[in-house]
Amino acid sequence: MAHVELMATSKRGAALLDDAMTLTPDGLEIRLPTMSEAIAAQGLWRGLASGASWGLRVEARVPAGSWLDLRSKVASLKTKGRFGSVRWVSSFGDVRLERTEFLSADIGMGNLTIGCCDAAEITGGAGDVTITEVGGSLTVDGGAGDVRVRTLRGTATIRTGLGDVTLGEVSASGGTANDDGDPEAADVRVSCTAGDVKIKELAAGSVRLSTAMGDVTVGVARGSDLVAVDLRSGSGSARCKVPVAPDPQVGGPPDAPLTWGTPPLGVRIRATSSSGDITVRHSRRGKRDRA
Repeated sequence: MAHVELMATSKRGAALLDDAMTLTPDGLEIRLPTMSEAIAAQGLWRGLASGASWGLRVEARVPAGSWLDLRSKVASLKTKGRFGSVRWVSSFGDVRLERTEFLSADIGMGNLTIGCCDAAEITGGAGDVTITEVGGSLTVDGGAGDVRVRTLRGTATIRTGLGDVTLGEVSASGGTANDDGDPEAADVRVSCTAGDVKIKELAAGSVRLSTAMGDVTVGVARGSDLVAVDLRSGSGSARCKVPVAPDPQVGGPPDAPLTWGTPPLGVRIRATSSSGDITVRHSRRGKRDRA
């Protein structure tokens, strides 16, 4: 059984308690006056001040695996424990989740921090995205802000306008690289307009990384074979410090034609930068500075 508490953290919040929470057939609804309503009731300056902070906090205790569907104009969200599915839509506010099976987040402005998730679809206007571990698929479409993922064990598509993308340990499998004949296919795809792209340790899978303005750095895990590499920089250096092994999928010498449309065995890297350096090297085992 769920337990929900609505608490006032200010005198202004206490005055709203009676009318703020309503139980409807669709669930619990908590509604605060809009900014325009506050200005109409209290005048310009008092309305603006009260609209900035209503002084209310909602605390809910629910069974493990519960689903959350939350929408807010201005609010922050923090969860503890495991949730089955979380949907969060907010114009402004930070989000901190401990563990969820699936996350769908649409945040206008605010930082998002996740412990562990099986899959996530994230859209953000401005703010950082930080995830400890992703076990399945990850999609991030951000405007401005850094994206950091410590461990990725599935597939990812990440797009940012302004911000760096840093992935720690990457062991991708079963992704879009299995789409036969697709030259754009890759398990991990990262695209930045302005920002650096870095993978600290790539153990398996294919990656396609691009930035218009920034550096690209990939560390290949020791013990993993680099079977295909394609590096292109418009106004910078492109260096691969890892020997290219014969492709077990194709056979033949290391300079055999790349085959991006087949399931990858080993590591495949395709990286481009219009203005920046590209470096592929072995990861620093024993000195892992994870995301």
